Amino acid sequence: MRRRADLLAAVALVLIAVTYTLRVTWRQATTDQILGSYDIYAAHYPSVLYALRSLRAGYGLLWNPFQNCGQPFLPSTLVGLFYPLNAVFLLFHPDTAYYVIVAVHLALGGGFAFFLCREYGLGAIGALSGALAFMLGGSTLALAGWLPSTILGPYVWMPAALWTAERTLKTPTAGHAIALGVCLTLGLLPGYPQILVFTYQLIALRAVWELATNRAVRRPAVVGALALGLVLPALLGAVYLIPSIEFVRESIRGQALTLKEIQPMDRVDLWREFRKDAGVMTNSFLPIFTLVPTAVAALALLDRRHWRLTAFYAFATALLMLLAFNAQAFEWYRSLPLGNTFREPHRFIWVVSFTASVLVGIGADRAARDAPRSVARALLFAAMIGLGAFLFSGVCLRPFSQMEWRLLALALVVVVAGALLPRTRPRIVCALPLILGTNLFILGSGPFAHRLANGREIFHRHADVFAFVRERMSPLDREYHFGEHQDYSLTSKLASVYGVPTIDDYEPQTSRRFAELTVDLFQKMPMTTVNFFMYRLNATPLRWPLFDLLGAHYLVMDPAGNRFRAPLKPSLREIRTEGKIRILENPDAFPRAFWVPALEVVPDPVKLVERLGADGQDLRHVALVDEPPADGFLGRRDAGSGEVTSFTDRAETVTLDVRADAEGFVVLTDQYYPGWEATVNGTRVPILRANYAFRAVRVPAGDSGLVFRYRPRSVRWGAVLSLLSTAVMVGFVVRRVRRRV
Repeated sequence: MRRRADLLAAVALVLIAVTYTLRVTWRQATTDQILGSYDIYAAHYPSVLYALRSLRAGYGLLWNPFQNCGQPFLPSTLVGLFYPLNAVFLLFHPDTAYYVIVAVHLALGGGFAFFLCREYGLGAIGALSGALAFMLGGSTLALAGWLPSTILGPYVWMPAALWTAERTLKTPTAGHAIALGVCLTLGLLPGYPQILVFTYQLIALRAVWELATNRAVRRPAVVGALALGLVLPALLGAVYLIPSIEFVRESIRGQALTLKEIQPMDRVDLWREFRKDAGVMTNSFLPIFTLVPTAVAALALLDRRHWRLTAFYAFATALLMLLAFNAQAFEWYRSLPLGNTFREPHRFIWVVSFTASVLVGIGADRAARDAPRSVARALLFAAMIGLGAFLFSGVCLRPFSQMEWRLLALALVVVVAGALLPRTRPRIVCALPLILGTNLFILGSGPFAHRLANGREIFHRHADVFAFVRERMSPLDREYHFGEHQDYSLTSKLASVYGVPTIDDYEPQTSRRFAELTVDLFQKMPMTTVNFFMYRLNATPLRWPLFDLLGAHYLVMDPAGNRFRAPLKPSLREIRTEGKIRILENPDAFPRAFWVPALEVVPDPVKLVERLGADGQDLRHVALVDEPPADGFLGRRDAGSGEVTSFTDRAETVTLDVRADAEGFVVLTDQYYPGWEATVNGTRVPILRANYAFRAVRVPAGDSGLVFRYRPRSVRWGAVLSLLSTAVMVGFVVRRVRRRV
């Protein structure tokens, strides 16, 4: 009987996930009534196209040569190259794949929440109610609209991780620990670590609560099994995790954030926004709290059977709300490990959506299975529902719709009727999940962000413009393009789609040194806070010597994107106009690779950056370094001349031929980054960091062959560790299965 109920619930959740995807996500994309998700169309979608292109070419998955003067691709933000469900993009065009991802993730999230509630001993009605509250709750649907692969991905694995953690708490075996580790690994691989950290913290909090309140727990065994499950993702996912740690360490996120960087917006305004729109899908941090689920969740407070469970989830919900909106509580949190790592404290509301959905399940289960048979207790149930509605009305500043009031009244009738009519209660309370789901489905039908009708058409809107630029570009040229904000036909990652190297990117974890150059380029000031980089308002270069140094030989622009009307430098020559798009040539641009006879040591990084952006610098004859090379050779400015005669770029391998009449240095304005090796005429040579963020290599007089190869140890060691740990885990599982057989 239980299996049949579980199967019916699972089928219902899948149908609801597909229905939401087709009736809301698909329909709104075709009507194109609101803006598309910025992180999809400015970041993930073009990265998918680049990954597919790299797979066909056979190179480029480790290093992207087209963005930010070259940068790693595998650990890039919002990519999730190793996430298994991203294989959908191999089967469907991205325009279709995003709908498949939404439906699959919603179904997985609902299913995991359902079986978690069942693990807690809830009946089918209560578990289904909790699953619907999570699957159709505000945070889940908001993340589905924001980015359904990279951000919703780790979120739907949160209830799966808690489910396996609960099984480990009850029966601390190696098998349950491995299941926990696999779920957490699947939460790691999409590439959005903040949600995974939330999951770890919630599991730790749950374990401490259970160990403190349940004397029957086998403490040493539980601690050991949980430790194994929590450590396994670092081993199984090492191929992604180790390069990502290196990526973060080199980036602007490689050090603790200040409070202003963590929370750029004012907390009072956030709380007012939350209260004004609570339950309506107008922003990405709203919880599942709507009128009917809140009222049903209040019934959980009457549940004596699951009092420890109810107390934990009520406590966790209250604590997370405090961390999201209370400054003093968040100051305490900042003192914890990783407390200063992630931005936007209001994202704790994502976890509130999950913890509150469990309370909804407990409350619905109380109404469905443990309802009292007296009028007095039926009235108590009604009073608790009224209390939940009253508490929600105190938080929410918006008026409730007539539909919400009607659904609340129906929920009240169902609960009271079930209490007074015990013989028909199983049939009556079946309407409770339907009422909850209807309430959440309706309120979740207006997401903040959605799919665009045809991403393929948008990304190729200016194909002729970029084809024209690509034909004129030499291998030693770069370009820079910009348009209006959210004009996805000119988003910076189109460089990867069209295969034209650019000096810009939408990458929130850009290497610190390159980010500092970017801030100086566009804002003409030092990067004293990460916010200067994260919230760049100006798209037009202001430090033109730095623009030249980066090798930007072409400028493609929509004048509407120059909203501050910053002047362009006079030497730019317009060579073509396509509609509103202007194409300008920059005759002062440096080649991407060039020979210089000498180095100059400038140990002060601030002064070094200032000199790079100042007029009148002789950077064609000298490269600036912040420390002398190990061999002490700096060359002489009057030593002679040289040139790069050929240049080939295959992402992870860059080959140059150099001719010089004196010993000197080749400067390559590709980012200096761990993992690059260089050989000159087959002999390994050191790579110097020159011009603050780029590479220089010493070359002899005469003809030389210079080869740069990207061979990151982080990827090699990560791959070995992942393969070994996966092999051990599979071997253990197979051995256990054989023993049972």
